[in-house]
Amino acid sequence: MAEITSPTETRRVVMRSARASRGMRQMALTVVAIAGCLAALGAGEARAANDRRVLVAVYEAGTDRQAFALESGQAFEIQAGASVRLEIVDPAWDSPGQRNRARVGGSFATSEPRVLKLSGEKPGEGSVWAKAMAVPASGKAVRLSFDAPGRQRGEIFVQVVAAAVTPAPAPPPSDRVQAIVAALYHGILLRDPDPSAQTWIDTIRREGFAGVLRAAHEVASSRESKIDLYGRADVSNQQRLVALYRNLLGIEASSVDGGLWQSQLAQLNAGDIAGIVDWMVRRPEFFQAQGFGRPRY
Repeated sequence: MAEITSPTETRRVVMRSARASRGMRQMALTVVAIAGCLAALGAGEARAANDRRVLVAVYEAGTDRQAFALESGQAFEIQAGASVRLEIVDPAWDSPGQRNRARVGGSFATSEPRVLKLSGEKPGEGSVWAKAMAVPASGKAVRLSFDAPGRQRGEIFVQVVAAAVTPAPAPPPSDRVQAIVAALYHGILLRDPDPSAQTWIDTIRREGFAGVLRAAHEVASSRESKIDLYGRADVSNQQRLVALYRNLLGIEASSVDGGLWQSQLAQLNAGDIAGIVDWMVRRPEFFQAQGFGRPRY
């Protein structure tokens, strides 16, 4: 394949990631594959000591595994509504266990903040969360610049596309709707539903799974969830993550992969609880725990 030099060329060489094509990953990422240019972390290829170049590693939300890494000038595609974590890393990194040594401090900037929103930036680690907010009217890729002081300045391109249509589960039995809303409140807000929760009960009865998605997103994005809840002395993000797994997925924290836990805890610390909740309510474990029927295609 030809080397990518512009967002226009990007569209001709992108291919769907095998990870992104499985189940819940259908809404995730599309990898840009370029022979000789797309450097995968873990390849073990040594670089010269005076090589000042860096890579931008891309991690899917909800995982601690790098999906792929890009050199300056390359690109990737992401569906609207999806989030990723980006890290500036040294190309010589040759082991996932050496991740901390791979990180290179630096910062990011987006040319279209309304299309690609950045949050939770940690310049000391060269990391940031990026969320695709909407498909740009122009259809053009977003320019995402990075600056690793003393190493390299560069840019990658992010093409935001419409979210793929995925099969929705059959609506939950009517006698389960109230329990689903209670699970959302217990998991997200750490409390019982109040009378205003009737709005979400009615929404789910009317809209089925689409109503669950809307209720989960709105509750997670509420002021109480993002600000007021932290006024309670007994609330921490660790406790919130425990509650999310227990109430939404019926899973105890001791059963969660350690890497996944740390990744999602970092996502919570960055303020993206809505992203974690959206990931959870699309999981098969959520459908099973909350009594949904089989998927409808």
